Amino acid sequence: MRFRFFNARPIILILISLVVGILLTNYFYTSKITFLVILLVFVALTIFYTIYCKQMSICLVMFITALIGSISLQVFVINFQKTDTIIVGDEVECVVVNKYKNKFFVKDIKINGVKQKFNAFVSCNVNDDLWFDEGNTIKFTITKIYEYDLIKEGADIVSSDCLGDKTKYQFSTDNIDLISNKSTIRHSIKLKIKSLLLKGLNNENTELMYSALFGDKTELNSNLYSRYQISGVAHILAVSGLHVGLIVLILKKILQVLKVNKYAVLSIILAVLIGYSCLCNWSYSVIRASIMAVVVILAPLFFREYDFLSAIGFAGVLILMVSPYALFDISFVLSFMSVLGICLIFPMIRKLLRKHKMCNWFTESLGISIATNLAILVPSVYYFNSFNPISILSNIVVLPLFSIVFTFVFVLSIISIVLPFISILFCLVNPLINALNLITTIISSYGFSLVANKIKFLSIISYTVVLFFISKFNIKKGMTKAVSILVVLSIFALQLGIGLV
Repeated sequence: MRFRFFNARPIILILISLVVGILLTNYFYTSKITFLVILLVFVALTIFYTIYCKQMSICLVMFITALIGSISLQVFVINFQKTDTIIVGDEVECVVVNKYKNKFFVKDIKINGVKQKFNAFVSCNVNDDLWFDEGNTIKFTITKIYEYDLIKEGADIVSSDCLGDKTKYQFSTDNIDLISNKSTIRHSIKLKIKSLLLKGLNNENTELMYSALFGDKTELNSNLYSRYQISGVAHILAVSGLHVGLIVLILKKILQVLKVNKYAVLSIILAVLIGYSCLCNWSYSVIRASIMAVVVILAPLFFREYDFLSAIGFAGVLILMVSPYALFDISFVLSFMSVLGICLIFPMIRKLLRKHKMCNWFTESLGISIATNLAILVPSVYYFNSFNPISILSNIVVLPLFSIVFTFVFVLSIISIVLPFISILFCLVNPLINALNLITTIISSYGFSLVANKIKFLSIISYTVVLFFISKFNIKKGMTKAVSILVVLSIFALQLGIGLV
């Protein structure tokens, strides 16, 4: 009988190998010691696993996958670091993607008429109140240039608030001219929905629901957003698995009532998710949730049982193959860690809570809230140097109400596009949104955050390993499991203590 420590999930092994390959390349540039440690550990564990299981094919697949991850990131870094001859005084023409605070995100950049491959930020020194719509073409003269160092700044470059992998410069200028006011179809649809929301909601509630629908917080009242942040529920304003899950559930119910063929259901949902991902600017969290939702629908069609962990692994592999530096993106990390929390530690927490004979709804809500908050504990410290404990309780109160509000607004938005006069019914949800704002305001008045010291990205990886060892994915029982968890926790604690990068 072979000694097995984990339940077999081939796709998870592929994801781990891909992550290792990307990490190896990243640490090759930043820390040779860390690079050597990860390399030796990965090689040793792979060889041990292969010899013990007598499956050479597993070793080969893992090494090839790690090599793919390494090469893909190397290609990206080389392209990112390619020197461009850009100087103060150059004329720039580009297309606006979005605005965040006082900076515009731009793409399709031409410098002195020559097209460039990178994206950039643009800020105006003279006027911070300038506004251009997505798709507008602008022109300006560079007065200052700031070049990012991807290797040093890492996740600060690739974040959900910027253009991602290709963002390389920030340009400053004294004046920006509008060359073309042409807008994108995506922006036109979003503006149409916003105008429909305004017919039934007040300005503040319109901004809130617009942000919840598309994850676009550029026009959201800063005081209102701050209250949501302090109360620990700001994630409902950044489109994630919750939003995608509700959309898929709504569509399935409607299509079932209409008795649509199961293959047509899949096609319609897939088309809607692709369109919705586009409207949300291809956020990693939306893409992850959409891939997992499609897997849920496909599983029974192929007479397969849906496996939560394998679906997470499949989504992770697809995203990292296309965009390797997504591994360090705040949206990607928080999204995957939240789902891993539900998958790995929620079942155990739910089992413990059920012993206290609480109602099922409260047990499920509290269990999911605790699991997700525990999972994102270390990533929160890494990205924000703080953690908000009150979010465990606030999510139990806010999420059910938000689910009702979001479902109503989403369905009514779709209908209103075809029948604009229906938009007046948005007024029916105004009291619920006001209640949502009131609850978050009350919670935020008692909110607080625990401040922590700066940690390194490898802490997130080691913490994820801890979650795997604690979970039922680790099939060992009793003393064997206790010792293994203690060993992994000790390594995690040691890594925090010595500050390994």
